[in-house]
Amino acid sequence: MLEEQAETVRVFRTHYVPNTVERMVVYGTGLHAEAVITSCKDYPIEGLMDASKTGKMIWGKRVLSEEEVLCAGIKLVVVIARPAVHGIIYKRLQKWSEKHTIRILDIRGNNIADRLKNSTCDSAYYNKSYKKLLEEIDRHDVISFDIFDTLLTRKVYESHDVFSLLDLEYGERFSFVFSEERKRAQQELSVCAEPDIDMIYQRIKENNLGLSEEECEYLKKREIQKEKQVLVLRRRMVDCLKYCADRGKRIFLVSDMYLPKKVLESILSQFGITQYNELFVSCDYKITKEKGLFKEVKKQIKPEETCLHIGDHSIADGEMARKNGIDSFLIMSPIRMMEISAYGSLLVHVGGIESRLMLGFMISEVFNDPFSLYQSKGKPLIKESRSFGYVFIAPLLFSFLVWMFEQLKEVNSAVLLFSARDGWLLHQVYGRVAEIFGLSRLPQSYYLLISRRAMQAINKPEAEAQKECYLKYLEGLQLEKYEQIYFFDFMSRGSCQYYLEQALCRKLHGLYFQKSNSGDREKENLNVECYFKDKNALDSERQIFRLCDFLECIFTSFHPSFTGFTERFEPVYERERRTKEQLACVRDIHTGIKDYCECFAEIISDFPREMPSEDFCDGVLRLIGSDYTRIEIEELKELTLDDAVYGDKNAGRDALM
Repeated sequence: MLEEQAETVRVFRTHYVPNTVERMVVYGTGLHAEAVITSCKDYPIEGLMDASKTGKMIWGKRVLSEEEVLCAGIKLVVVIARPAVHGIIYKRLQKWSEKHTIRILDIRGNNIADRLKNSTCDSAYYNKSYKKLLEEIDRHDVISFDIFDTLLTRKVYESHDVFSLLDLEYGERFSFVFSEERKRAQQELSVCAEPDIDMIYQRIKENNLGLSEEECEYLKKREIQKEKQVLVLRRRMVDCLKYCADRGKRIFLVSDMYLPKKVLESILSQFGITQYNELFVSCDYKITKEKGLFKEVKKQIKPEETCLHIGDHSIADGEMARKNGIDSFLIMSPIRMMEISAYGSLLVHVGGIESRLMLGFMISEVFNDPFSLYQSKGKPLIKESRSFGYVFIAPLLFSFLVWMFEQLKEVNSAVLLFSARDGWLLHQVYGRVAEIFGLSRLPQSYYLLISRRAMQAINKPEAEAQKECYLKYLEGLQLEKYEQIYFFDFMSRGSCQYYLEQALCRKLHGLYFQKSNSGDREKENLNVECYFKDKNALDSERQIFRLCDFLECIFTSFHPSFTGFTERFEPVYERERRTKEQLACVRDIHTGIKDYCECFAEIISDFPREMPSEDFCDGVLRLIGSDYTRIEIEELKELTLDDAVYGDKNAGRDALM
């Protein structure tokens, strides 16, 4: 018995006393449930439960249906499974257990229902709809739009994060920290009037006498370029602007901004925003909305005309507009929407610029539509496969990739093998991101055809021909010329690495998302580094354990599992069980992940100093659950992990519960 199984038995016996505990069923058919069943025969365990194995006999116990449990008069279900899947199990049994007053406890005697809190919120903003906005627009003659966080938003947590991104780029090139000097200059000038960007950089030069005119101009140019790089349309609001133009409304754009009209016009044109009559920018008038900019707007409105201003700031866009006789309709910026949503808990991970950029990428996608929380109870809606990959999977993959680069950037004469099928997507992103970061000395990489089943098969005496074919395949990679061989696997006990080492007669260096205890001494002695350090799923609340089967379905290649080679040296695969629609869904998810990784690397521009912790990535994965997000992608629900060794699993259904 594995040490972790023995610990499970000890914990179970501590919290459940044999002579006093009531009759029960155990929910679970894994290693830990087996340990309890076989070691605790003095307990009144009447049977097992498992949604996929009802009716079977396992370890001398019948897997009971819900009806059979009721007929037996049993009122206690003890869940013996890793904590990360307790939510899935409880949701399967919730209606049944509540109707028949059946308790569902974990191995420590805790009521699982009490621990699972529904992450929904309540806010008046949930009643604000796009339809109401259009109705307001129809009642007015002139429509005024704020620009930033209304028509455009940024892929960063807050606007000044743009300056911190430039800090990464400049490093120690200058004798000052750019972001600090940039904010200082604007604050000093804003005491007297609203400055433009030329005035700000003139003040930076005055405050830093060693800065040349050319360097100052370069800094200003790079800021504008970086600003453009992080901007993204709020698509629904641009549709709204078009709605106004189509109905012949006069349209004004009004912005508190240090970029003058000429620069802003260029940015707006770049994003296809050209349907407006006039642009009012605070730095051109040397006055903000709060100090009188709306008076300039009011001058352009005829006495008989009514005007509606649309923006995100309660004072600048709301109170100040109304003070000047202009009606207002307030929407929320993406970050404010996140704060009032079921995603708010993720804000505990706000730290360095890397985490702020990751949050910015998420919120600019999830909350791009200001009305995405309408009648939602705080749960945003995801309907597109590309967005699903971009929002939930890409942060984990990119963070792992950066961690992998850290393990590899100092090595010499090495090769990296991405194992089939889980390494398919990562292999494609590896080269592109390394190129953007300028990591030219990273190991050469290959996508390696391998599977547990294939490697077990070639080690059988009767499979000599198959083994010879596979060894020739390995010879073709010329691995012998490398001093070190690195091997990627997703979440594994090390079987493929172990068998590959036997075939190559040399040790490999594993780089995994996570490696579990195997109970096999030889596999435990493998040389493996892991992104997630947890070795025991039962003791971990991490979502990666709940979603591991589902993530395999996402990271996978578009071939079924590899089984070997033909005599003509052609690869042989299992029968494809996925539908065309499911494969198309996975391709779109891959597109979202690739877009994210390439864009993130280009914006951050240099190798990240401090990526968010694994807790951040795991927190993002938690949002996949139905307590946080409404996911309406039918193909995802049917994704099945085809496993020739342990049997197929409907991973999509459980992941989205």
